[in-house]
Amino acid sequence: MFSKLHSYVLSGIDVLPIVIEVSIAPGLPKFEIIGLADTAIKESKERIFKSILINGYTIPPGNITINLAPAKIKKKGSIYDLPIALGILIASQQIINKKDLEKFIIAGELSLDGLIREVEGLFSAALYFEDKKQYIIPNKNINEVYSLGNKNIFPCKSFQEAIEIISEKKEVNLLEMLPKKDSQQNSKEEQKTTMDYGEVIGNEIAKFAIQLSVLEKLNILFIGPPGCGKTMLAKRLPTILPKLNHEDSLVITKIYKAVENIDYIIEDTPFRIVHSSVSDIGLLGGGHYPKPGELSLSHKGYLFLDELSEYKKDTLQSLRIPIEQKLIKINRVEQTITYPCDVTLIACTNPCTCGYYGDTVKMCRCNQNSLHRFYSKLSGPLLDRFDMTVFINQFDRETLENSKNIDSKTMMTNIQSANDNRKNFKFDYLHLDLKESFNRYPIFKNTLGLALDKKFISLRKVKSILKTCKALQLYHNENLNEDIILQAIDLCRDKVVGLLNNI
Repeated sequence: MFSKLHSYVLSGIDVLPIVIEVSIAPGLPKFEIIGLADTAIKESKERIFKSILINGYTIPPGNITINLAPAKIKKKGSIYDLPIALGILIASQQIINKKDLEKFIIAGELSLDGLIREVEGLFSAALYFEDKKQYIIPNKNINEVYSLGNKNIFPCKSFQEAIEIISEKKEVNLLEMLPKKDSQQNSKEEQKTTMDYGEVIGNEIAKFAIQLSVLEKLNILFIGPPGCGKTMLAKRLPTILPKLNHEDSLVITKIYKAVENIDYIIEDTPFRIVHSSVSDIGLLGGGHYPKPGELSLSHKGYLFLDELSEYKKDTLQSLRIPIEQKLIKINRVEQTITYPCDVTLIACTNPCTCGYYGDTVKMCRCNQNSLHRFYSKLSGPLLDRFDMTVFINQFDRETLENSKNIDSKTMMTNIQSANDNRKNFKFDYLHLDLKESFNRYPIFKNTLGLALDKKFISLRKVKSILKTCKALQLYHNENLNEDIILQAIDLCRDKVVGLLNNI
């Protein structure tokens, strides 16, 4: 006696198809699950047997073997309770299957009283299988599949309902079972920030740099004394970020569903604030059962590191490779899990421990050893990952009187206008190596070449300067010229090195 059903396994944020084979053979009573199953799956025996018995069916005598194929993939969780129980009843001919089970994905956790609890990963499964499959799933998971437009769903509250669906003894009215959203469920989607860049007095250069950052996903570092507005500038970034496109929205929703229980599709560009006490696992992802970290939760958005010098040195250094590769790989014995992390960094730091090194009004109280210790965490390779470095000035009366006080709405308009200018330029210098750029654009040789000769910038910074040149061209709607290149060099040059040279 044999039956075969289909489900999935969650691997990171992606899924792989799984075939559940049930074989009942004559012999001594035995129940065995094979196919690299974890403890939660092996413990499913009691949940499955109690659900079968409580609904008036019997445990078939003989040797019951459950194979989860392919065997080389590690399976975890309780999502196979429902398909295994149904497979046992079909194989023992206690129910008559009237569905083409090849077309179905079945998942659900059984309780001891025969009810079905919700499971994780169905949103990722629906993305993977698209409209090729139908679903027998817990009714609490219905929105995860329905939100992607798939209406071939057979939700069920109990094991008995799942049996009736398989046997075609029950018709399902999908619309009646859709959860109704209340004000609390909508609050996350409708939440609007009251912050605005109009509240930040002065700092036009910083606001200008932020607009360039949004245009071309440029990492940006703010340096300034306490209370100058660094954090204010960074925290208002969500007020000018565009909506995600549909493809990115689905990917980011899939990442968030792997970490927290959300019942909506994320449309806003992510903006995550990470505390300096964050662990490597919290930042990069991982754990016994790997989950995405803050870097992946910021995918296609911004990760804000406030008080950069307060983070552990090893934590900061661990950012270098993921930021460059835009991927995080977590190696396990059974598999390698990959998380996306196409992230833009925005960070703030004081210029020293007391916060007033280089200030023209307040005297810095730090000695040379203290300054060197402070900057030891901010290594050159890490600082090179920041495309732009901007000094934030202290507030004064002249700033109040002469400030243009640009607000978020104006900044969004500027960004949209700059995006509309993309059709006017080719930007082929971004795809050339340095030698070709110098040959084709003599203006680069005269400016970048001189800066490199004087060790004013590093070779890695050249890439940042070229990206900033592109953003400046879009913003000003001008062809590449010397002023744009010089402005890009000024925004991108490593100003921390200048501070250290003065110590």
